[in-house]
Amino acid sequence: MLIAHGVRADGETMLIMQDDAGARQMVCAADLIEVLGGLPHLPVAVVLVSCMSGGLGDGYDNGLSSVGSRLSRRGIGAVLAMAGLAQTSVTDHFVPTFLSDLAEHGDALAALGHARATLQPDRWMPRLWLNGRDGQLWDEPRGNHWLTGIGLWVA
Repeated sequence: MLIAHGVRADGETMLIMQDDAGARQMVCAADLIEVLGGLPHLPVAVVLVSCMSGGLGDGYDNGLSSVGSRLSRRGIGAVLAMAGLAQTSVTDHFVPTFLSDLAEHGDALAALGHARATLQPDRWMPRLWLNGRDGQLWDEPRGNHWLTGIGLWVA
């Protein structure tokens, strides 16, 4: 899971992260996509809690060029990203509910639906891309402790 501020600059999504010294560092989303897409074993799922990682969230953006969709095209099974400017309710309510549901049942679509119910009125913000799957990422319950294991990429 990646939690970062997201901004648009020169038509590209930039993530505001920290460098090794703790200072603010602008990271081009394309660089993140290249790193994750180049891993020898792709993660089962990636969760991006970052403004505009799922698209601009306006009527002119269909999300096809967003960070989330580009990660999905690299072959990651499920990518959850935020459209528009994410509010604190996303990190306070949506993310814990989504991750808990996903860990317990392995169904990204069901987890998304359950977690969206925690958002008022921003239910449209979370966008999910599935790479040739029905949403079921694994069949056996894993429990929350599994999130830090090898199946869900956590940054």
